[in-house]
Parts: sequence; C-alpha cells; structure tokens
Amino acid sequence: MNATTIFALDDFTETSGPTTLVPGSFRENCFPPDDAEGAIKLIMPKGSAALWHGATWHGAAIREDAGKRITLHNTYGRLFHRTFDSYLDIGAEILARNPPAVTTLCGLDDPFEKNTDHGTYREGLNYARRHYTQNGF
Repeated sequence: MNATTIFALDDFTETSGPTTLVPGSFRENCFPPDDAEGAIKLIMPKGSAALWHGATWHGAAIREDAGKRITLHNTYGRLFHRTFDSYLDIGAEILARNPPAVTTLCGLDDPFEKNTDHGTYREGLNYARRHYTQNGF
C-alpha cells in the first residue's frame, strides 16, 4: 500500500549523514521505540535510489562532513488510503501562492473523502475543484 524512496543527490557515505533503516521493522506494525536497534546506513553513490516498504523504520545518521545532505525523499501510497501525515492545517495564503497541484500533493482534494478521521476536508476539496477547473487541469 505504501513505498518510500530516497534519491541520493550527493554521495551517501559513512560520514555524510546517510539515511538509516531497520530491516524488517515494517513487520512490527507500530511506531519505532526510542531505543530501536539494528539500524543500517544506506551507503550509495550520487545518482542512486533506494526503495523500501513504507512502514519500515527509517531516519538519518548524524552528518560529520561539512555542508548539507542533499536528497529527494518521496513516499508513494495508494490513492484510496489516508496519508500518515496530515497537511490539513496549511493556510489559505499558502495554497493561494502555489499551483493547484499542491492541494493534491497534500491530500486536500481527496476524491474518496477520507482525508480526515471524520470525513472530507471540504474546504480543501472545494478549493482544488475551483482552481483546477479555472486552470484547465
């Protein structure tokens, strides 16, 4: 139902603050404990990608190198299930200054009306419908 990817836009080395994973942790079906053990570092060259089960416990190692870690981190899920993170508190001013596709990326225009525990976020859905129609999407 859910997959997570990371694209290494820089080399992931032992000291660059690489992404860490706990292999098999998706089977636990719970949040990770504070003292989760068994994490491995994803060591991979720039241009590589890693893909894992969306419920796998993951994080980032502490960066020892100078500069910042540069990655692209995406989560993909089936359209019919609700996201783990809620983006329903995004202000109207943020939506207004961004393309209408932001409402889709944030799950505000969910056609299955399951983007909250209590049903649809009607304001976000209506905003997206108005703006998609105006812009020909």
